[in-house]
Amino acid sequence: MKINHLESFLILSEEMNYRKAAERLYISQPSLSNQIRALEIEVGCQLFEREKRGIKLTSGGKLLVSKAKEILLKVRETEMHLAIIGGNERSTIKLGVSGYHFIYPILKEFKNNHPQVKISLEEYSSLETKEKLLRGEIDLGIVYLPIGEFDLSYKFLFDEEIIAVIKESGEFSKLTTISLEELSNIPLVVLNSQYFVRNILDTALQKKLLISNFMYEVSSYQSCLDIVKITDSVGIVSKSFFEELDSIGMTKEFKQIKIEDDLSKQKLGLAYRGDIPFDPVLQDFVEMLSHHYSESLT
Repeated sequence: MKINHLESFLILSEEMNYRKAAERLYISQPSLSNQIRALEIEVGCQLFEREKRGIKLTSGGKLLVSKAKEILLKVRETEMHLAIIGGNERSTIKLGVSGYHFIYPILKEFKNNHPQVKISLEEYSSLETKEKLLRGEIDLGIVYLPIGEFDLSYKFLFDEEIIAVIKESGEFSKLTTISLEELSNIPLVVLNSQYFVRNILDTALQKKLLISNFMYEVSSYQSCLDIVKITDSVGIVSKSFFEELDSIGMTKEFKQIKIEDDLSKQKLGLAYRGDIPFDPVLQDFVEMLSHHYSESLT
């Protein structure tokens, strides 16, 4: 039984769509069909059956889902242990985050413990991060919860808050708090619509029947601050981002403003694939991050 055939079978069992599964696997649909057919011949039973709206698992397919996950977990654990015995520590950790600032607090400690390990860090929306985790393109992701329909595991980190940011000496410098109604009449700098924080803001404005005044849409909080500084507008960012920069003296020209209306706190978690075991390096990173945020909550 080929490992790649089991992996393809599991992806198809999640997507229940040959086109989407093939895209995740970076192979053609005919190649995926051939792999599933070969696996069915090998196990001696049909794994999927067609119905009007697509495909569904047979009883044999449902059994193989659980068994395939066990097999692949054992294979990956074995590969990991053999790599450790051979002295082959992982060389890179690949992370997808909704903001680089989430891992700033542990970077120094982690590099002291693992000086040879490279950290590859990319900023994505939570949806993009979840998709890349499923495709195996990254090892860990910091995302807004809940995970949704994605077959991923997670560790809760902390509750996030949305705030407004202005220039310390700008047009709006006398503000200490601001309402959504006031925000709707001010030129705003916001993340683009694929980001979870932006969706929260959009929903809150719609509930109050307010029309937004989004003058600038950006793909990172840092870009948001840069434009606030240049244009003397108001930016919408996460409180954790602003306070992390503030702790290293990078917000002297800015001031945070509490949004009066209840933009309920959003839960953030560390997401990962539960079917892939942590090696010692990855385990150390996860424990450091979890410990830091659990400490900050007490």
